[in-house]
Amino acid sequence: MDLIQIDENGLHLVFEKTEDFGCKLLHFSALPFDERSLLHVHDRETGGLRLNTERYNFLEIMISGQNRPGERHGNKYISTSPGDRMKLVYFADKHNEFGRKLEIHMEDKICGIETISHMQFYNGIQAVRCWTDVKNVGTEPQGLEYVSSFALTGIEKEGMLSTDDKMRVWYPHNGWQREMQWESYTFPQLGLARCQPEEIQRSSKVIGATNIGNWSTKEYLPMGLLENTETGSNLFWQIEHNGPWEWEIGEDDPGLHISAFGPEYQDHHWYTELGEGHDFESVPVSFAISAGDWQQSVAEMTLQRRALRAA
Repeated sequence: MDLIQIDENGLHLVFEKTEDFGCKLLHFSALPFDERSLLHVHDRETGGLRLNTERYNFLEIMISGQNRPGERHGNKYISTSPGDRMKLVYFADKHNEFGRKLEIHMEDKICGIETISHMQFYNGIQAVRCWTDVKNVGTEPQGLEYVSSFALTGIEKEGMLSTDDKMRVWYPHNGWQREMQWESYTFPQLGLARCQPEEIQRSSKVIGATNIGNWSTKEYLPMGLLENTETGSNLFWQIEHNGPWEWEIGEDDPGLHISAFGPEYQDHHWYTELGEGHDFESVPVSFAISAGDWQQSVAEMTLQRRALRAA
């Protein structure tokens, strides 16, 4: 495997450059990378297990008129097109006044779409701010219906217990007279109980939260927290937008994924046409990551907010 390993501020990221010039995100955690933890999938032809990193997309994008490859998994934003076709152009590792910054340039020559996935670190803070630039470099206009600000597959791969036993997701319920009511749930409580062997995870069920319109906190705050109670690894996110937003957790070979983003066509009836100088920059999403008490992720996000405010 041709790997790019990034260790910054106590965070560990591992990208894979595939033989067909794809780029996958295999690991994003406060815990070190262990290649043995990568999830294997059921091979329908041989009946055995095989390692499949094809599904570890960190960028999903939908262009109007493009058929999705593979199976349609309900309302989930996986197996997108041209998301599955995007090829790596170059991987930039920079530094600016805030800290380290990664820029992953990718392209789909069929649609004439180029993207830059930005990952901005902040000195001394275990958090990363992510967003995506989309540009049409082809000769025909292209309709953009969805693009992820960040996506990660294999969120349950650390630890030995079942996801039913170790994973909890925290929702920040919100509303008039009921502001900031954080509640945690197991996956079975939200309808995502384990019903198949680990290597066959293909349910159409998705859990998450969405906001429609420019009142961004009328039902939920635009954030959430994923806790692995076995390993103490935690993922806390905030979607930095005062309009439509969404995050989702769902299943697909080879495991569970999370993605966070701004407006999209399916739920928000959002659409923009790319071309003739009209590019698009997605809603930024920040992720704070810690190992140990989940409240450490909250503390890191507080430092992240202060850094954004100071900037």
